[in-house]
Amino acid sequence: MLADLVRERGWLDLPDAIRRMTSMPAERYNLKDRGIIKPGAAADVIVFDPDLIQDRATFDNGRARAEGVSHVFVNGQVALADGRLDNTSAGWMSRIANSFVLARSSWQVLKADKELILLPIISGIASIIVAATFIVPVFLVGGEEDEVSGSGWALMLLMYFVLAYITIFFNAALVSAANERLEGGDPTIGSAIRGAARRAGKIVPWALLSATVSIILRTIEERVGPIGRIIIAVVGAAWSVLTFLVLPIIVIEGAGAGSAFKKSGSLLRSTWGENLAAQVGMSLVGFLLILPGVAIILLGISAGETIMAAAVLIGVVWIIVAAASVAALSAIYQTALYHFAVAGSVPSGYFDTNAMQMAFRRKRR
Repeated sequence: MLADLVRERGWLDLPDAIRRMTSMPAERYNLKDRGIIKPGAAADVIVFDPDLIQDRATFDNGRARAEGVSHVFVNGQVALADGRLDNTSAGWMSRIANSFVLARSSWQVLKADKELILLPIISGIASIIVAATFIVPVFLVGGEEDEVSGSGWALMLLMYFVLAYITIFFNAALVSAANERLEGGDPTIGSAIRGAARRAGKIVPWALLSATVSIILRTIEERVGPIGRIIIAVVGAAWSVLTFLVLPIIVIEGAGAGSAFKKSGSLLRSTWGENLAAQVGMSLVGFLLILPGVAIILLGISAGETIMAAAVLIGVVWIIVAAASVAALSAIYQTALYHFAVAGSVPSGYFDTNAMQMAFRRKRR
């Protein structure tokens, strides 16, 4: 509008064009704190040069930024400064939308190494086998009236730790494979597992710490009311954000669990953005991927016995593959964020620098 209708065609004058894009739609939709500059209103401001403003977005490249815009403020936060992205995490919807962009970038990496989806599936199979080997002895050493004895509880705790280790080990394999691909290599299932095996000893204390924190949070959650559960959920989310980069640090740098935990926290303090929103976005991606499988199962059940078995089988397979894909995408995303947080860039050309800037921006001091 500003370039075409105002500057080139002269059909509108500049103040009228700005009013049509700001206060007029805000009034129409009763957005009383938007579209106008006054005390108490939301500080949404764009600074542009009327002689240079030019839109560049197309249907093929909808994310291309307009030219001639020097500064953008969203809710009073700097989103663009001197033409450079500064904090596009202003607003949760933009954060989550950016997570979908990064998920697509992660998918491009996964497309190059589709076999990596097998790693979460192998992890699941190994977890089922290990759980079975522990559950049988637990019942064998159980006390009277089907109560679990002290030794049974000890076996349950040991099982929980072993399962946590298996999950973290295969996640480490995914991180190793993602790192190999981002650095120009060609990972395989074997190279991924070998990469995790090189850090097997360093993964043990991290698995123990993760399992312990998880047990403590779940134990407290079972003994508190609704308000307490909300608080525990917030604490759990904070723990996830604080430790988001621990595994890439262990796998890529070979750091111990303690050092990796400290560095992950340090990176969180010196760079901040949408770690939490990114995880919400990835959860939404997972939900959307799994939803068709659930729909197939429900449709099969409602259709009757004729196709129910086939529909349930197809739906379960779909859900397993979707869950494995999300686990792989998450590991790739973690690895990319690690590189950007540490070096300010991501190797190879899979991830857009602007999108990464949205996910991690330097804290203003």
